[in-house]
Amino acid sequence: DLVAKKYKVGDQPVAILTFDDLTGKTPFIKDIRRLLKTLEKHYEYPVDVEYTVNFTSSGKMQVNLVQCRPLQAKGEGRHVEFPKEADEERLIFSSSGNFMGGNVSQPIGRIIYIDPKAYGGLLFQKKFEIARLIGRLNRGISRAKLPVMLIGPGRWGTRDATLGVPVSFAEISSFAALAEVSDPAAGFNPDLSFGSHFFLDLVEANIFYIALFAGKKEVFFNREWLERQRNILTELRPEEAGSAPVVRIYDCDLRLFSDITTQKVILTKM
Repeated sequence: DLVAKKYKVGDQPVAILTFDDLTGKTPFIKDIRRLLKTLEKHYEYPVDVEYTVNFTSSGKMQVNLVQCRPLQAKGEGRHVEFPKEADEERLIFSSSGNFMGGNVSQPIGRIIYIDPKAYGGLLFQKKFEIARLIGRLNRGISRAKLPVMLIGPGRWGTRDATLGVPVSFAEISSFAALAEVSDPAAGFNPDLSFGSHFFLDLVEANIFYIALFAGKKEVFFNREWLERQRNILTELRPEEAGSAPVVRIYDCDLRLFSDITTQKVILTKM
């Protein structure tokens, strides 16, 4: 199926490998189109895939799906009515774009917030200990009883603890929403590659994701409100009291709204 076509560049003969026979003389294109339609039906949204193709000794094609991601968001795109009274006094954050999860109206009953300055000041190994603490908190979460949002600096799931919190997906799997917040002063910025750190897992688990670039004109982030709330970490886990300056837990009555048509997303007091 791999064909070498011969050309000349000046007087120099050149061979160029093509897949003309594969795409023109086999059912390859038809089969891939059917695969994409099957995945699109499952995700309820057009998908982007990475795959490999191998052929068995009998000539049968075998497709291995390496990665699959909805092109924009998962969901049916139902209309969400935003609250009319969502002014800055009630807003925790608002942004235009840089989120995934479709159209949502999601209650948030608790926030776990990683303080960027306190986290950035930790020794390298201590940053990994914070990631393990997030995992222990994750195991105690029931999304049906109490939807929790995790907010932290830089990139969740990075292997480099200087760029964010190096959690595994198993350590955040029970959260309802996940936010990455930029903090240039502390050296943290979200990574919007949407695929290099458990993208597909977030989609499958219906975990809403947003990146907040604090300081941008279209972004409002009320960090001061977060830092004024009473931290209940030591009440929930007295043995973790030493991490209270870094890991802050707040009970709250908030709601997350997003609309993929307008690309608007807000977290507001109810």
